[in-house]
Amino acid sequence: MGVPIHSVDETERDALLGGLLRGEKGVHVATVNPEFLVRGAREARFGEILRQKTLNLCDGYGIVLLCRWLGLGQMHRHTGVTLAERVCALAAETGQGVWLVGGRGVAPTAQRWLQERQPNLRVLGAEDGAPDEVSAALRVARPAVVLVAMGAPKQAYYIRRLLREVPSVRLAMGVGGTFDFWAGRVPRAPAWMQDWGVEWLYRLLKQPRLRGRRIWRAVGVYPWLMLKWWWRAGREKI
Repeated sequence: MGVPIHSVDETERDALLGGLLRGEKGVHVATVNPEFLVRGAREARFGEILRQKTLNLCDGYGIVLLCRWLGLGQMHRHTGVTLAERVCALAAETGQGVWLVGGRGVAPTAQRWLQERQPNLRVLGAEDGAPDEVSAALRVARPAVVLVAMGAPKQAYYIRRLLREVPSVRLAMGVGGTFDFWAGRVPRAPAWMQDWGVEWLYRLLKQPRLRGRRIWRAVGVYPWLMLKWWWRAGREKI
């Protein structure tokens, strides 16, 4: 499908993120799940962004299983929540400022949770909602890290504009529903469900209306698309 996904362990991941934070230009980091691949295959604009991101990490057990099936080796999985917390921890070590944007009425609460969890982190501000434009407040704050919780593909479109318009940003990352977890609005799945790759089932049971269509893309449409892709790729080699 042409979407590069980097398989790195936690040590390699942190080294890459640290290097990006020390870099001279802004980069887009994403945690790619099966739903992203489905939407990227159907929406040309989003697919183009997925193929052009600086760092794509795997956040979907379906991708892990596909790599095993195709004999591509081990694909390390990094959830969006965990990655966002690691990015903030690395920013705290270097004194770089962080900005939160997105969520549905939870960004300020997520900011307080994050500040309590990481007292040395400089959280410069938090904006609720899903704005199309980059706010004046964000421009003035000049953060190095921006976490965007709008869901895909909207957060990807916002990040593309952000990196063009705010030169202080070194790393921008779409974090989906992470602010809901930080704010305590939505509980995370038990650890065993996370480890077994069935966190999606827990979310479906907790939020059936919100999650139903998205999870169908991941567990229904995605396997079908992968079979079609595998069949076409195999025939092209013959």
